[in-house]
Amino acid sequence: SLSCLQNQRQRHTSAEIMPRKGSIGSKWSIRRESIPGESRPRCTSISMKTYKPHLITENRRKVEDLCRDLVVNNDHIHVVEMRLRNAIAKGLDKDNHAQSSVKCYPTYVRKLPTGKEQGRFLALDLGGTNFRVLLIDISEGYFEMESKIYSISTELMLGAGELLFDHIASCLAEF
Repeated sequence: SLSCLQNQRQRHTSAEIMPRKGSIGSKWSIRRESIPGESRPRCTSISMKTYKPHLITENRRKVEDLCRDLVVNNDHIHVVEMRLRNAIAKGLDKDNHAQSSVKCYPTYVRKLPTGKEQGRFLALDLGGTNFRVLLIDISEGYFEMESKIYSISTELMLGAGELLFDHIASCLAEF
């Protein structure tokens, strides 16, 4: 309508453009109008215009698609925990031990450490590919540790138990 156009011409329009913090290519646009007869200008609209180049948006989408499987939430953690608990239980079970992906052997701790232990202690660690031997000498305010790592071949690890324990005994004798 003609009267609406005339009213718009009578108003003095000014726009302030301020950069948005932390964002390159984005800007705020604030429109203020001075209306005849009013003492101060009114803010009539606020809009934000964002510049998003197509290449960056497409690259970001590709990166997010590739990383989507790497995001771990509480549901994922719960599923992993339950699978691990089931695998450990199966590994400790005499009937299912052979089929288990996690080989577990029960060890019995008769007494928990107090932090006041003294003496010489032998620690043995048999992993999937290595056998570690540690001799720790602890006295008041002092400790000394000797260690050596021996490799375990796949044949020994998957073969007869007697061969594996013979190898462990020879490693201990050498240590």
